[in-house]
Amino acid sequence: MTPTEQKEKWDAQVLMAERIVNELGINIVTCGDCGHVLLHGMDNCDDIECPHCGFRSEACDFPDFFHERSLEDFKNL
Repeated sequence: MTPTEQKEKWDAQVLMAERIVNELGINIVTCGDCGHVLLHGMDNCDDIECPHCGFRSEACDFPDFFHERSLEDFKNL
């Protein structure tokens, strides 16, 4: 698969994740401590707690699982 094809597939994943966020109010994030993926309700402004390791912190410590990537990211794989 070419880097361009990989980026197109990634972009499709990002769009689907954005639909989940926008339509359901659920964000897909990763734990800033253990890296596991978890779901976070966007209407909940309390700290997030990872169900895998128990790490509890602000949303800024739980980065989005899907994010925009440049074509350069796929050329270096």
